[in-house]
Amino acid sequence: MIKNKLLDPQVGFYYGNKVSNDKSIYNIAEYVEISHPLDIARMKDAIDWVFSQTPTLYTMFAEDNGVPYQC
Repeated sequence: MIKNKLLDPQVGFYYGNKVSNDKSIYNIAEYVEISHPLDIARMKDAIDWVFSQTPTLYTMFAEDNGVPYQC
């Protein structure tokens, strides 16, 4: 597994989230009302594409001996 060093802003985010009691502070809730038939396969492809183009949606953090890293 590759362990990438965190950037300075990520370190602040990581420790701020670690000590916070409110783990949902960075969550944003939205919805879209769809009023016509939905092509599930195309919707899945679109969501998969968005995730593949947006690394912040799948970035994960971990610790090794108390040192945070991005994986």
